[in-house]
Amino acid sequence: MDRETAGQSLVGVAGIDPLTVQVGGTHYKGMKIQPVEYIHANNIGFCEGSAIKYLSRWRQKGGLQDLEKAKHFIDLLVEQEKKATADNRALTHPAPNSYRATHQEGGPAPTPILT
Repeated sequence: MDRETAGQSLVGVAGIDPLTVQVGGTHYKGMKIQPVEYIHANNIGFCEGSAIKYLSRWRQKGGLQDLEKAKHFIDLLVEQEKKATADNRALTHPAPNSYRATHQEGGPAPTPILT
């Protein structure tokens, strides 16, 4: 999606392309592709999109603080992925149940459950 196509789909109520208006500076207006265009066109999630935004503007706006913010969002994403991997592993490789853990081949016979 190029800027013209994006602008047509994002024209506000007053007929103004929101990509031509920037609140709080000009750090995105000089870019060939604004981060919001790239993020939306590629269906990028919040943490990834935030990192892209800060990495795109750090030289024009926030300097080292923007790099720290980008790193923070990357760190959040890494932790989310670690947790998701651990949760997925728990679902696909459950801990052995007490029967298998205590009654391996050659071990004592299981005690029958009476109901």
